[in-house]
Parts: sequence; C-alpha cells; structure tokens
Amino acid sequence: MACEDVPYSRPLFLTIYTVVIVGIVLSSFYVFSAIRFSSTNPSAWSSFPPLSNGDPRPTDQILNGSQSATVHVVLSPPQESQTVETKPIFDIPPRNKKMPPLKAFRLTKELVQKRVKNNIIIVTFGNYAFMDFILTWVKQLNDLGLSNYLVGAMDTKLLEALYWKGIPVFDMGSHMSTIDVGWGSPTFHKMGREKVILINSILPFGFELLMCDTDMVWLKNPLPYLARYPEADVLTSSDQVVPTVVDDSLEIWQEESAKKLAKEWKELLLADEKIWDQNGFNDIVHRQLGPSVDEDSGLVYAYDGNLKLGILPSSIFCSGHTYFVQAMYQQLRLEPYAVHTTFQYAGTEGKRHRLREAMLFRDPPEYYNPPGGFLSFKPSIPKSLLLTGKHTIESHFTLVNYQIKQIRTALAIASLLNRTLVMPPLWCRVDRLWFPHPGVLEGSMTRQPFLCPLDHVFEVNVMLKELPEEEFGPGIDIREHSILDNPSLSSEVKKSWLDVQLCKVGTQDCNATNNTTVGGVLKFPKHSNEETEREERFRKRVKHYTGIWCCVLDHTPGHIYYDMYWDEKPGWKPIPPQTSADDHPPCHCSQNALGNLTGFFIATIKNEVKMRTWVVLQLSLKHIRRWAFQDLALLRPRRSPSSHSFSSQNYKNGNFSIVKRQRVPNFPCAPALLSRCCHCFCTVIQLFEEMPQRRIHIRDTHFELVVDYIKLTLEKPKIVTATVAHCAALKIGALAHLPTSTSLLTVYSKAGDFTSSRGLFDEIHDRDVIAWNAIVAASLENNCYRTAMDFFEKMIKAQTGFDSTTLLLMVSTSLHMKNFDQGRAIHCVSIKSGMLVDISLGNALTDMYAKCGDLSSSECLFEEMEYKDIVSWNSIMRGSLYNGDPEKSLYYYKRMILSEEIADHVSLSCAISACSSLGELAFGQSIHGQGIKLGYEDSSHVSVSNSLISLYSQCEEVEAAETVFRAIAYKDIVSWNAMMEGFASNEKINEVFDLLVEMQTTGSFQPDIVTLTTILPLCAELMLSREGRTVHGFAIRRQMVSDHLALLNSLIDMYSKCNLVEKAQLLFNSTTERDLVSWNAMISGYSHNKYSEEAQNLFRELLCWGPNFSSSTVFAILSSCNSFNSLNFGKSVHCWQLKSGFLNHILLVNSLMHMYINCGDKKASFSILHENYALADIATWNTVIVGCVQGDHLQEALEIFSLCKPGTTQPRKISPQPCH
Repeated sequence: MACEDVPYSRPLFLTIYTVVIVGIVLSSFYVFSAIRFSSTNPSAWSSFPPLSNGDPRPTDQILNGSQSATVHVVLSPPQESQTVETKPIFDIPPRNKKMPPLKAFRLTKELVQKRVKNNIIIVTFGNYAFMDFILTWVKQLNDLGLSNYLVGAMDTKLLEALYWKGIPVFDMGSHMSTIDVGWGSPTFHKMGREKVILINSILPFGFELLMCDTDMVWLKNPLPYLARYPEADVLTSSDQVVPTVVDDSLEIWQEESAKKLAKEWKELLLADEKIWDQNGFNDIVHRQLGPSVDEDSGLVYAYDGNLKLGILPSSIFCSGHTYFVQAMYQQLRLEPYAVHTTFQYAGTEGKRHRLREAMLFRDPPEYYNPPGGFLSFKPSIPKSLLLTGKHTIESHFTLVNYQIKQIRTALAIASLLNRTLVMPPLWCRVDRLWFPHPGVLEGSMTRQPFLCPLDHVFEVNVMLKELPEEEFGPGIDIREHSILDNPSLSSEVKKSWLDVQLCKVGTQDCNATNNTTVGGVLKFPKHSNEETEREERFRKRVKHYTGIWCCVLDHTPGHIYYDMYWDEKPGWKPIPPQTSADDHPPCHCSQNALGNLTGFFIATIKNEVKMRTWVVLQLSLKHIRRWAFQDLALLRPRRSPSSHSFSSQNYKNGNFSIVKRQRVPNFPCAPALLSRCCHCFCTVIQLFEEMPQRRIHIRDTHFELVVDYIKLTLEKPKIVTATVAHCAALKIGALAHLPTSTSLLTVYSKAGDFTSSRGLFDEIHDRDVIAWNAIVAASLENNCYRTAMDFFEKMIKAQTGFDSTTLLLMVSTSLHMKNFDQGRAIHCVSIKSGMLVDISLGNALTDMYAKCGDLSSSECLFEEMEYKDIVSWNSIMRGSLYNGDPEKSLYYYKRMILSEEIADHVSLSCAISACSSLGELAFGQSIHGQGIKLGYEDSSHVSVSNSLISLYSQCEEVEAAETVFRAIAYKDIVSWNAMMEGFASNEKINEVFDLLVEMQTTGSFQPDIVTLTTILPLCAELMLSREGRTVHGFAIRRQMVSDHLALLNSLIDMYSKCNLVEKAQLLFNSTTERDLVSWNAMISGYSHNKYSEEAQNLFRELLCWGPNFSSSTVFAILSSCNSFNSLNFGKSVHCWQLKSGFLNHILLVNSLMHMYINCGDKKASFSILHENYALADIATWNTVIVGCVQGDHLQEALEIFSLCKPGTTQPRKISPQPCH
C-alpha cells in the first residue's frame, strides 16, 4: 500500500498534540518578524513573551515562566542599503571626551542600521540592577563572533555605564528605577509593557530583530538554526519541561499577521497595567492554535489562523528546569544554544548563582580571590542515602538533612576563620516546584537522585544578603561549588591548598586561627571557645539560610520547611505545617517558647495516669476526627436510610452516638498528615498499655457502633478511617474482642498500611486460626510474600493449627514466589490433613501447577477432584492455554458442556481464544452463538467480545470483528487494541490510524504500551518516520520508554527501518536494560542501513554480553555480510552457527547460502545446497537463483534452475526471470 494513502500526524495524534500545547509556557528569548505588508516594506524580527495557558502563578501544571521567548518570522530579501560595515564593539571612548547628549541615544533606524549585519540585529534591555547580566550577555555574543547587537537602557545610570564601556546602547526613555524589582510588582509589569513598546518601535525599521531577556545566556550561535525555518512567522522557545522530540527539530505543537499581533499585544497591555505581558501574549496567540502548516516542518497556524508558529526544542533552547535540573541536553546528547534562568527560587541572586554554578557568568577578578581565602570540603554521603529505597519525600529529606548537617559545620568553621565557603554540590532525590507534585514532573527527564541547584534547599538571596552583625554575627561569604574548576580562577589560588584537621583543645597549635603548621596543615579545635561565644548569633544567622520544599499532594499548605538544626529536635519529620500557627520558618521559633511548651508537657506527664490517658485520648481523637471528618460524614448506618456522622459533643463526653449529618468542610489529608496522625496514635497505644487497669467494659450500644463502623470501613478502607476506628475501639476496650481486632487488622491491610497491621497483630495475645489467616492474607495483599511464609512458619510453631484457608493462602504465596517445590509441599500437607476436599483449595493447586509449567500434574489433580465447579473447569482450560495447548483447552470446554456445567464469561473467553489459536472459525462462531444465548453479549462482559474480535481478525473475518467491536457499549483499552491489531494483521492500515484517532477523540482511553507496540511496526514497515517520532514523543511524556523494554525495542526497529539509524543507536545506547531483542533489532538496523562494520562490532559485543541467542540473531548478522570484504567474517559466523546448533532449520540454511553468494563465494553456497539437497524447499532454490542473478552470474542461475527436481518443488514464476 502506498505511503501516500496513510493519514498523517495531525489527525492521528490530535489529543497528543493538544496535551503538548496546553502544557507549554513560553520563555527565554524571541525572534519575531512581520511579513511583507507592502511591496516596499521589508519584514522584521521581533520578540514575544512566552506562550502559556493561564495565570503565570503556580497552579496545577502551569509553571512560573520567564518574560521573553524567541520568535522568527518569514523574511523578505534584505535591502542593499542595509549592508553596512559593523562598528567594532568595546570601542571605549576616551575619558577626556564628553558624553553625547541624551537625545543622541534615541532609538532610530539610523542608530540600529549602524549595528545591523546581514539584516539582523540582536537586542536586549534592562535597568542598572542587571548591569552584570548585560555584561555577561555581551561577552558571550562577542565570544560567539556576533557583534550585531544593541542594549536598551531603561535608566540613564545604565546608559552612562554602558557607554563608557564601549557597549552599543540606546535610550528606551523608560525612566525606570535603578534597583532590582520584584516579580509581580507594578514596576515589573511596567518592564513588560516597555518591552512591547520597544518591539513595536523596531518593527517599522525593516530589520530582523532577535530580542531576549538579559537573564539568559547564549551558548551557541542561534542564527544558523533559526535560518532552517524560513517559512516560519514565529519561532518561540518554551518553558516546556517534557520533551516531545529527541533531536534538534521543533517541538511537536500541541506578513501582516505578525505586525497585527504585535500591535494588538501592545494595546492590550497599555489598556490594563495589571496584565502580565506573557499572559497578554498567550491570550492573543491562543485564539487559534492549529492545524499544522505542513507535515515535516513542525510549524502550526496560530493567532488569526495565518501566523505560522514554531516551538523551539526545550532541550537546546533551555529553560532553567531543562538545563539545571534535568540536564536534558546531556541525556539527549545535544548541544544547547541558550539557557534562561527560569524555575529558580532566590530572585536575582539565585539566577546569578545558578549561572555561576554552570560557569556561565562574568564576574570581576576580585570575585575569584576574596580576602581571607576559600574554605572547601568534600561531603561524605553514604550510597544508601542516594540509592536505597524509593524516591520519596522522606528519603529526600533524609539525604538533604545529612548534607545540611555537614554544611552547617563548614559554615561554622568558615565563620571562625573568616574564609569564604565553597558550597559543595547538593544532591536531591525529588524536585522542587511551586505546586503539588509526586516528586518529579511526570514525563520529564529528571534523574533521581540528581545534582540540584543550591536554591532548591537554601535561600541563596539570604545567604548573600548583609545581615546586621550585632544580631547575626559576622557575615559568611559563599561561592558556588564549581568555582575551583572555573578557568577565571587564578593558578596561584588553585595551588594554595590548605588541609584542615580537627584537634583536641589544649594541644600544640590547636586554636581557631589561620596560622598553619609545617606542611601547610591548619589545626582546628573540636570544641572552640570562640565558637561557643559566637554560637548564639551564628545559630540565628544560619537558621535563616534554609528554604522550603514544595509541595505535597492533597494538603494546604503543601510546603515543608528545611531546618538547619533538624537533628536537635527529637522526632523531627518532613511534614507540612498542620495549622496556620505552624506555618513559619524554623528561625521564628524562640527558645523561650520551646521551653514553655516543654514545661507544659512535663507538667502534664506528672499528673495521674488516668487523667493523662484521658487527655491524650481526647486530643488524639479530636484531631484525627477533624482530619477524617469528610470520611465519617459519608458513612451510612445499617438500619437507617439517612446519612450520619459522629458528633463533636459526644467525643468530648467520651461517648459515641449518632446525629444527623451536617454540612462539614473538607480537610484533605496528605501523607505528612497521616504520619503525624500515626505518631499520635502510637502515643495513645503506649499510654493505654500503661493504664493500671485494662479490663473489658463494653456498653452494647457503643460496642455495636464501633463494630459496625469497622465493617463499613472494610467496604472502602482508608488509613484515616481505620485510625478513627482503632482509637474508638481502644477507648471502649473493644480490642480485647478478637473478631474486632482481626477485622481492624484487615482494614489496615486493605488501606495499604501493612505496618499498622503487623503492629496490631503483635498486640493480639490469644490468636486463633482466623487471626493468623488475616495476617498472612495481609502480607500477601501487600506483596510481602516472604513475610507471609514467615508468619505461616510461626503459626505452625505456635501449634494453633491451620485450615484450608491457610493452605489456600500459602498456595497463592508459592505461586507468587515461583517456588514450585514449596507448592508441592503444600499439596502434600493438604492430602495428609484431608483438606483437599475443599474445592477452592483444589482449584488453587490446579492453577498453581499449570502456571508452574507442569500441566500433567494439573490435569491429574483436576481429574482426581470429586466435585468440580465452574472455577475448576476455568482453571484447567486457562492452564492449557497458558502452556500452549489450545486443543486441550477446547477438549475440556467440550467436556464441561457435556457435564451440563453452565459456561461463564471466563470459560467462553478461554474457548474463543483457543479457537483463535487453532483457526477454528466455525467452532468459534458456535461459541459466539452460545454466548449470546447465555446473555454474555452485553457490555458487562467485555472480555468475551474482546476474544471474539481476536478470533475473527485471526481468521481474516475483519468485518465481523468490527461488527462485534461496534456493538460493545463500554469498550476498554483491550477492545481498542484488539481491533487495531485486527486491522493491522489484515493490512487495513488506514483503518488502524482512523481507529487510533477515534479512540482518543471519542473515548476515555489514551494509548497504552500495547497500542504503541501495535502502531510502531506499521510506521516501520511503511517508513512513516514522522508518525513514529510522534509516538516516541508521546511515550516520553508518559514515561513509558524506560519502563517497557518492548516499546524501546519497537522504537529501535522503527527508526532503523525508516533509515534513521542514528536515532536508533541513540536509543540503544541510552539504556542499560537490554534483552536479546534489543541487540537483534540494533544489529538488524545496522545491516538494513548498510552499516556492516557497526553491525559486526555490535555482534561481537553481544557474544560477550551473554550466551543466549536466537535465529533472529543469525538472520540479522548474516545480512551484514554483503561484500567480498565480509567473507571472512561470514565464515566465522558460519562456524559459530555450527558450534551453536543454528543450522537446524532450512531458513537458516537459506540465509547462509545467500550470504556466501553476496560475498562472491558461489562454491561455498553450492556446497551448502548440495549438503541440504533433500531438505531444499522452493525458498532454497529461489535464494540461490536470485543470488546468482543479483551477482550477474546468469549461467549459474540457469544451471541451478535446471537442478530443481520436477514434480517435487516447482520454482515460482520469479525463478525463470534470468531467461528473459
């Protein structure tokens, strides 16, 4: 089928593109140009702010962006008059010369024309507060060989400073303040309006304008890249953090027009001074977004439907997140063009520090040689803190707190020695953002753990701020961790190393000074008196240094404060503020307040035990109830149709009663809240155990209420409701009732709190079989299979006895552990104890044997079962299919029907799958009819319909399959995948892509791993590289590539068959998790694209990688031997085939003969044919004949054709072609 007949990317992945666009927040820099608005007016480049979809403040997925982006517009031919000599930069005027008047710096076409080169001018702007940023910006452009730039001065102080440095500057007439302005302030918004006015002022000049903010840096000349898209009206970078492409092509988007857009943007901002320039731009551009301009460029129509917009890849036109956090360009092995200091948390100082960490900022020489010298240290971080366990908030704070403690010590030493501390590299396990998130942004390339910027943990702006010495002690200067590797650091400083050793006070040369001993060693006392005297002010200072982490899910506020002295607070945990009174940095907690609070608790503890228990129980229940109030309000009592909740008054009275449900606020419970809740709960248990009397005193009403509440929580278990029930049971002594404790244990387990289940089980003294079964089931439910086995062993040792439920649980445990011997032992115990009569136990053992690959034992056990139910028949049918025996599965289905057992949806699905495997269409149709009679045609049994789709598709009855598919009222993802696979297997390619679009636009499902692995082979065979790249981008955003090796292999195969072997190689090298399919796909890709040497080298690596190979490996490597130079390698492969036993199939023999013919050794090929003459099939003869024809050996081709035995293997029509 011709590729032209296949629908292309825009309709195919409309939902994917839409998701991409909705997440984009434009930033960094722009190049904007108006198209020709008259025959005499040239076009221009200008700049626009980032494109976003809403408020710039941090919301769900909208990130705080920057103020500019890069945009490129279609250009008209440059005018000859614009080709002028460029004035050299840094042409510093003599000091005895008087500065020209202010009007000489006005923005005019003549002024701009003096700096233009090739019709292009690069512009930035700022006020005096950003003087050092501007100097950095200028230096980088100069280093890149670009001199066609201008700087707009928003105040006269900056104008004068830049003039006397020889930097080309013009006056914007903004009369801006010379100090730094905060984000969101009126002055900040004024800067945005001034930028838009500047754009509108430059547009009429007819030059191409590249404008960007001063807080970004150029790393590579961007002009050649921008010139790759001459059809674009607007090219803009973005704050997109999830890549949609893996190369340097434009992101996949989720002449009059450009001028009109700029004019309307300016009018919008001038009409409302509160509108941020980014938001105004976004609102205008998003009036229309789409469709795509063409199939390859990546451009999309925007604004009024005529503006051609392109989004620059975030991997090389980087935001602060993709560069400093994800290091996306490194992972994709790309060279970045620019980075904008967005996504940072310490204002302008934070931006400087980040650029300094990356060694991209220009500082004066004295910055690299501070008075007193440097102090640096290498942090010692155990690997367990970096790599052990899951990357959670708790593991992140454990890692960061470990580093904070070392940094605190280093700050103390630096303070005493009056040295500048070189901050160490900082490791983090989770990202920091402005809004709740699960740890890292979904779809981003953030590695865990990762080197995070300093402002992720510390308030860099506070650390660099001058605080009053009388209150906070001497200042402590800091430098970035990379300063010692910075080329700007003088060699003298680098050579002047000084080791610091801790020593015992009172020993020789042990004092807190800068004096060194022989050998350049500075001895520093472990407990310095000077440190003691300055400690209070030092502590006050460094407490302000730590910042916050943000933000946990489902809790307001969601931030957590870092604490410089976390180790001095017993029981410190990373939880967000629980009340508004708690919402303050640690530095705001006074010692007196803490002392008074401690005294209060000591006084409380001194009270009598009974009163103590009462107070703690009351407080715990009150707070837990507040957190779980919404859940309590949703409970329904057994005998009343109305909803109820526990009343606050009865909590205070120590009694429970039912009141009518009232409207209550929703208090979301975050994981941190639950941690605190559990901590209070442990206190409750401890005090309850210490009570002098623990007797059971149960009032029937209260006891029944608690029991009913526990039963209700079993229906929808949650940790909070389980904790409420636990506290209530404690209060009335209901835990002494064994069924209540067992039920509560099960609630904790189903809520995912296995730790609480174990803790509760340990408190049960007189355990019965049900209690033991409950804890074993809890272990199994929480995937703790080894623990479940341990509990079973303890159960046997306790001589409590066991029942068939216990054995059933252990069979399931053995199956999950893949411990076949253990399962057989359970079988023996079942026989010996006489419990095999339990039909559920027999069914479980039948299923276990089948899934362990022992189908014969499964059948024997099945036949020995005296009573069989539908589960028994389903187990043996499913087991037969699992072991690749569909005929036997159908045999058992027929037996089941004859036994008058009524089939259910599982039975029907198994039987239909067996028919599909055997190609038994007629029998499958009869089962279809039986299913209709039994009522399994409705949507509640979609599995039957899915099996029918596969059956009809396999039997080439795709129309019938589609009829079944369309009849499904509520399709699941399996239905869509089965139908797409059916279309694909029957070569209905258009229908596959149409169905993919339909699934995304009309259904509630998005493509999963099966969908993508169905689509990718089609893209590979039809060489639909754009569609394949779109699938790849979708998989990256969904974080599917790293988790699914099959998808990675499909992508490698797709890129290889689309002649994009470099991208396939990049994917192959980017992962360490490879299987044999990965190696085969990459070797085949090299061979397919004539990279013979690379294929052979990779094959050699494969031989070292592992001993397991397949026939696909042989096919892949033999196809690389296609010339005389590869003959020796081909012979080596032949020898390897003989040793490895890979000549046992005629296809392998054919492939080997074809290799020898391609390498020019016809004699060897004919010899192999002679040896396998009896096995030769039509493919064998065709292989030799075609090989001879391709090598111009026409006579030999005719001779081989004559050797073909008549009457046995008749050559196809292709064989006689040489005769023509």
